[in-house]
Amino acid sequence: MNYCLSCLITMGALTTLCFATMADVEIRQVVPVSPTQRQNIQKMPATDPALSLLRRDADAYLDAKPIPLGEIFYQGQLDTHPRRVETEKSLADMDKLAALSEAYAATGDARYAAKAREFVLAWVKTYYPNGNSINENKLEPVFLAYDLLRDTFSAEEKERVESWIGRIARRQIETNGWRNREHSKKALDNWDSKRIKLVGVAGWILGEQEWIDYGIQGFKEYVARGLFADGTSVDLKTRDALSYHVSGLRPLLVMAMWADLKKPGEGRKLFDYVAPNGASLRKSVEYVVPYATGEKIREEWKNTTVGLDRERAAAGLAYYKPGKHFDPLSSLEMFQMASLFDPKFAPIATQLREKKGSGAWLSLLVPATP
Repeated sequence: MNYCLSCLITMGALTTLCFATMADVEIRQVVPVSPTQRQNIQKMPATDPALSLLRRDADAYLDAKPIPLGEIFYQGQLDTHPRRVETEKSLADMDKLAALSEAYAATGDARYAAKAREFVLAWVKTYYPNGNSINENKLEPVFLAYDLLRDTFSAEEKERVESWIGRIARRQIETNGWRNREHSKKALDNWDSKRIKLVGVAGWILGEQEWIDYGIQGFKEYVARGLFADGTSVDLKTRDALSYHVSGLRPLLVMAMWADLKKPGEGRKLFDYVAPNGASLRKSVEYVVPYATGEKIREEWKNTTVGLDRERAAAGLAYYKPGKHFDPLSSLEMFQMASLFDPKFAPIATQLREKKGSGAWLSLLVPATP
């Protein structure tokens, strides 16, 4: 990945890439890493603060046991629903898996690989894909952990995991895919950006060009049908919540990072891609800047058109209370990733990081030296 070293330095020694969306279960976002980056990270002194923090987090999970699910009961449910609460307990596996796989990538320590592999195989054995992009987006750490640990799996295990990743991709395409909609011009929302990302990432991991093309084409379709030239989005207009706007953009940034890994410079092209309607990922990230810096205050949910949002508010969930102020810290991860494509976003990420506190992984992604 052709990342900007000054961006990473500016963001500080202890950055995080942990996606906690709304009243969401916290799952950190594992990101693709090149072999050269891994080699550079593994040459760092063991006393490096970021590396020490990374190992500390992973060490806490070395005795953990996976609690996989056959079905994820999450999307469309009140946060207090008993089955969603139980689902969230199992989804905590994803953050453990991310921490373990990151630690292995950073250190080469076989203990982390063995435990991460245990989590991957447990979920692959248990979970049956159904095409719900909101729910299956939670499983992205399994995809990316496999990519980081691929060489530690046996031939039989590789076949099993890759078959499972392929089933998820195929179900995502079959189930309410953006190009399968009854009306080809229908607006797209975060359901679609997550679906497009899952298929594209599966394609890059498995070397399936058809799925890679689906992801790239879908990225551009999403910019054209999910974003607007003024920087707003379908999510923002339907949910009246900037947090949902941010949630819809993050998968696109992940897609750009994968594109950059496979072909340096391609991620920046996607970040700057301008659709015929004048929309772009860059513009939609820039739209959030004044709300992230505190220059503007935004009241959320007041005009949402989605019944579930109103149900959540009526149930007393404070996060969904109409008039609740947008939390700038919820945009931290978006600006960290955007900083990799344009350093002008780095000071915002730094400001947010200092307020929120952070993990270690992103600060260890040292750009590869030609």
